[in-house]
Amino acid sequence: AAQVAVQVDGFRARVLFDFYFLNDRGSRLRGNFRLKLPAGASPCYFAFGGVELLNRDKRGPVAAVIPYALNAPLNLLKDSLRPPRRGLREARVVPKAKAAYAFNETVRGNVDPALAEWAGADVFSCSVFPLEAGKMQHLVIGYDINLLQSGTEALLELNLPFPNVRRSVDVSVAEAGAGKVELSPALPERTLDAYHRYHTDAFTETALTMNIRTPASVLLESAGDEPSFAVTATAALDAQAVASTESAVFLLDVSWSSQPDKFNIWLKTLEAVLRGNRRQIKKFAVLCFHVDAFWWQRGFVANTEHNLQSFLRYAGKLSLVGATDLGRALRESAHPAWETGPAPAARSLLLLSDGDASWGDQNLYLLSQSLRPQDRLYAFVTGLSGTDTRVLHHLSRESGGAVFSVLNEEELAEAARAIRYAPWYIESVSAEGCRDLLLAGRPNALFPGQKLLVTGRGLPVGGTVEIRLRRGSEVRTLQVVPEARIASPLARRVFGQVAVEQLSAFGFATRTAADRFAAWYDVPDEDHSFVMLESEALYRRFGIDSASFRAFVDSSEVGRIVARVLAEAARSGSLGSARAVFNDWLRQLRADNLRPIADDGLLAKALAALPDSSFEVPVGALHGRNQLRRQWMTRSLQAIEGQPEYARLLKQVRAEQQTAGAADAFTLLSTMAESNRDDLALLRDLAFELERWRLSGQAYQLLAQLLRARPAEPATWGLLAANLRQLNRPALAIAYYDIAFHTSWDRRFDGFDLILALDYYRLLIDPRTAASSALPADFLEARRSELKNFLASRGVQAAEADLMVVITWNTDNTDVDLHLREPSGEECYYSHSKTASGGFLSNDATDGFGPEMYYLEKAPAGSYRIDVDYFGDSRVQTAATSKILVHAYKNWGRPNEERFEKVVELRKKKAARPGNRDDDDELEKTFRDVLVIDF
Repeated sequence: AAQVAVQVDGFRARVLFDFYFLNDRGSRLRGNFRLKLPAGASPCYFAFGGVELLNRDKRGPVAAVIPYALNAPLNLLKDSLRPPRRGLREARVVPKAKAAYAFNETVRGNVDPALAEWAGADVFSCSVFPLEAGKMQHLVIGYDINLLQSGTEALLELNLPFPNVRRSVDVSVAEAGAGKVELSPALPERTLDAYHRYHTDAFTETALTMNIRTPASVLLESAGDEPSFAVTATAALDAQAVASTESAVFLLDVSWSSQPDKFNIWLKTLEAVLRGNRRQIKKFAVLCFHVDAFWWQRGFVANTEHNLQSFLRYAGKLSLVGATDLGRALRESAHPAWETGPAPAARSLLLLSDGDASWGDQNLYLLSQSLRPQDRLYAFVTGLSGTDTRVLHHLSRESGGAVFSVLNEEELAEAARAIRYAPWYIESVSAEGCRDLLLAGRPNALFPGQKLLVTGRGLPVGGTVEIRLRRGSEVRTLQVVPEARIASPLARRVFGQVAVEQLSAFGFATRTAADRFAAWYDVPDEDHSFVMLESEALYRRFGIDSASFRAFVDSSEVGRIVARVLAEAARSGSLGSARAVFNDWLRQLRADNLRPIADDGLLAKALAALPDSSFEVPVGALHGRNQLRRQWMTRSLQAIEGQPEYARLLKQVRAEQQTAGAADAFTLLSTMAESNRDDLALLRDLAFELERWRLSGQAYQLLAQLLRARPAEPATWGLLAANLRQLNRPALAIAYYDIAFHTSWDRRFDGFDLILALDYYRLLIDPRTAASSALPADFLEARRSELKNFLASRGVQAAEADLMVVITWNTDNTDVDLHLREPSGEECYYSHSKTASGGFLSNDATDGFGPEMYYLEKAPAGSYRIDVDYFGDSRVQTAATSKILVHAYKNWGRPNEERFEKVVELRKKKAARPGNRDDDDELEKTFRDVLVIDF
C-alpha cells in the first residue's frame, strides 16, 4: 500500500509518503532506491521499520495504513507523526561522509540502519536494511516544497506511481492563503474552519495536480519557543534602462539531463531574449556544452532574425548526451579559443542550464572564479525537477546578475526585458521584532520582477519587511507587505533550509555551524545526509549527537557568520583556489575523524611551501566529432533514452570508440555518471574503463568524486594517488599517498598499507620527483627513510621487482582472490602466500574493494599465469555487477617497466533447472590466464 498526506500553507507545502512493501524473496536483503523529488523539494523526514499485517487473505498480506482525522486540518510535524508510527525509527541529519560510514559499518554488523544522501539536484539515494524475508516493511519519506507560483496562480504536482497498489490521499489547504482550489482529479472535499480538507481511500490516477489561486505575497509565521517567519514577494521596482553590453553569450546545456523538456525551454528563452532586445544586443554567440564545450559559430553573429533561425535549425539537430561539465563551459565562455588580442569589453552571459554540475568542478567558488569580473551572468529556473538553484544563485550573485523564473510565456517575456535594466543593490533587510533576516539565494541585487523569499527568526510587527536599496545615488526602501498571514509551523523549517544553504557554501570555515543547523532543522543537502541507526549507543559510537545543538543554534546568527567569513576571504583570498579547496577538505576529513590520521606536522609544512598551481589538476578537453543526432549510431541514441541501462550502454560505448574514437565514446560513457551519481560501484567501473583507454585525466575526475563521497575506503586513495602520478602531479600524489599511509584503516583492509607503501616509496625515490614536485628536500628525505624502514619490516628490501600484480574491484563486501601460477608449478594464493622463488601475496582481502598484491623481486624464467577467483559477495544485495581491475607490472620500478591491464567482469550464468529466477543465477567463479607474463 501507499498513502500520501499533503499540508498546504500559502506558498509552502509538506508532503508525506507512507510506503508498505513485502520482501517476497527467500532471504534478508538491503533495499536501494532513488528518490526523485520535484524542483526545489527538501526532504524533512525519513523513517523505516517493520509493521503488523491486517490479514493474509487470498490477495496477499495487507498493511494497516495511518488513519488521519477527517474533521481537522493535517498536522505533519514530526511530533504529530510519531504516535501512529511507533514501530519506526527516525533518521537524523549528519555530515554526509560520517552518515555513509556509519551506515556501511552498521550493515556490516547486521544491525538495522537506513541512509538517504544527495545524489544530484532534487535526487536522493536511499538505502534501508534489513528487509527481512517474508516481512512487511514500512518506509516514511517527507519533504517540504515551495509551490510553483506565477502572479496569483500557484501549482503543486505530485507523482503517485504504482497504479496496481492500494493508495490513499489526504490533503488540507489553508484557506487564508488560498482563494480557489482545484484538484485534478477531484477528491471528496469538506470545508473546516480556515481549511479545505480532501480525502480518498481509493486513488486510481498516477498524479495529483493542485491549482490554487493565492495572493501574490503570503507570510507564514510560526510561534512557540522558536518563532520564525517566511514571506514571498515580487520585486515591484521601477525599471531604468541602461546602456547594456552589445554582446551576449548563451551557454546552452546539451547534456543528457536537458532532454527533452528543459532543452525546449532553453530555446524559447534564447528566442525571447534575442527578439526582445534587438536594439540592445547587437551580436550573440552560442556555446553548447556537456562534458565538452563547442561553439555554434567560432565568433559573434549579428542579432538578426535570419541568424536566429539559422541557429534554431542547428539546435534542432543537436544530440542531448553526456554529463554536465559546467566549469569547462564557464572557462571557455570567458576565454573563447577563437578570440585573440586584447581583453574584449564586457558581455552578458545567459546560462541556459539547470546548473546541476555532474562532472568536473563542483565547488561553488571554483566555478565562479572562472567568470571575468566585467561580465554579468543571468540564469533561469523552469520549475522542472533536477535544477540546482544553489549553483544558479551563486553564479548570478557573484557576477552581479540575477536568476529569473520562466514558468510561462508571461514570465519569459518579463525576464527578457529585465536583463536590460539597471539593478538595485541591496544594502540591508529589516523587520521590527525579528533578527537574523535572510534572503533565499543571498542576492546582492534586485531586478524588476525578480521573485523574493525573506525569512528570519521572530514575528514581524505588522508583518512588514523592509529592504533598503541603492541604484547609483538613488536610495529607496522596498516594503514587503503580505496580503495574507498564516499561522504555520512550516515557517520554522523555511528558515532552517535557507540558513543551511547559505552556511554550506563556505566549506570548513562554516562547517560547524552548517552541521549543527542542518541537524537541528533536519535539512539534508549536498553535504548532509539522513542516517538511521538502531540505538543511541550506535549514535554515540559514531559521534552523532544533535540534542546539544539547540544552544548553539539559538545563540548564532547566520547573517553574521556569513559576513565574517566573506570579510576574511576578502583579506586572504581563501575562496576559489584549488589550494583552498584541498586544505578545506583535509580539515574536514580530520574533523570528521572517521579513521584516525597520524599527523607529525611535516606534510602540512611541506604543502604550505608549494605554489597554488601544485594543487591544480588541469584536464584537457576531449573534443569529440559527434554533436548532431545523425552523427551517432542509432543504437547509441536508443541506449541513452529514458533511464540508461549500463550493460547496454557500455556495449555501445565500445562500438563508438572503435568508429568515432575515445572522445565521443567518453561523452557517451559520461551519460552514466550524469544519471547514476549515487551508484558508486558503477562510477568505479567507469573510472576503470577510462583508465583502460588511457584517459587518466577523466578517470581522476571520477576518482576524486568517489574519494570525497567515501573517504573511509582506502582502495580509492591508492587509485587516486597512482592516477595523479600518471598525470605528472607528483606533489598532489604525494599528499594523497602520505595521508593514506598515515591513516589507521579498519582491520578488514589489512595489507593495504604494504601495497600503498611500495607505490609511495617508488615515487619518493624517483630522481625526478624532487625537481618536479617542488616539495622541500627535508620532507622528502624524512618520508623516504620512514617508508624504507616500513618496507624492510615487512620483508621488502628493494624498490623494484621483476613482477608485481595488483587487483582491486568495484563492489564492496566482495571477496576476490588473486592466484599466481609460477613456472615451477607452484601457486601463490591466500592459503599459500609465499613461494620458494620469493614471491609472496600481500594479504587476503575478504571484504571491501581489495586490493591484493603479488610481488616477486627475482623471477625465474618461464610463464607467470594470473588467475582470479571470485569467492563471494554481499548476501544482502541482489543487483551490482562486480568488475576486477588487474594491473601487472613487468620490471616494476625500472626504466624498462611494462604495464599490462585487464578488466574482468563477474558474469552470471543461468542455473539449469525449471523455474529459475534471476536471484538463483550462479556466477562464473574462476578466471584462468587473465594475463600471462613471460620472462
